[in-house]
Amino acid sequence: MDEISELERRVDRLEDRLESLEESVQGRTAFDGIERRLDDLENKVEGHRGIENEVEELKRELKDLKRDLTGR
Repeated sequence: MDEISELERRVDRLEDRLESLEESVQGRTAFDGIERRLDDLENKVEGHRGIENEVEELKRELKDLKRDLTGR
């Protein structure tokens, strides 16, 4: 009987450890998902900045062209 009780206690401890590990994995998976979303957002922001820079450059070029055409 003592052997069975000891085995039951060991099984209970292993189940607790397994549950703890599962919670850790779920937390890590959620963290990874958040990191991926943050990376995606950073890439979009960088893309936006690139577009904004191009627009500003085109505006400068247009202004230069107008100046050249009007002599002002």
